[in-house]
Amino acid sequence: MGARYELRTFVVVDRLHVNAILGTDTLKAFRAVIDLDENIMTLKDSGEVIALGSPRVEEMYVTRIASAVRLRPGGQALVVTDVMGQAPDETTVLIEGLPELDANVKIARTLCTVHEGKVVVEVCNAST
Repeated sequence: MGARYELRTFVVVDRLHVNAILGTDTLKAFRAVIDLDENIMTLKDSGEVIALGSPRVEEMYVTRIASAVRLRPGGQALVVTDVMGQAPDETTVLIEGLPELDANVKIARTLCTVHEGKVVVEVCNAST
């Protein structure tokens, strides 16, 4: 990592839909300090600074359920929603419900990928 060399065993995860840090043991071995505000990782031994990922672009889009869904109390369903606006294809977005919605209808907070202007959302009926 950086200018330091160390032999480590690791596993490659194929088709992970979001960027993730896997292997905190490796980060510990390299004495890495991650600064998420600045998107950098500093190696404490060498002082080397490594840029992380790509800069975040924070934009908000509204989604609308594409068809009527009836849920029994305690039920849940995966539904296709239309993204209102021009969210680029293959963009990873965070889906959240709105607090002002019916208290019994909950949207699972999750990361989704936009495909052809649509995302799949899990909807839950919290009533009993």
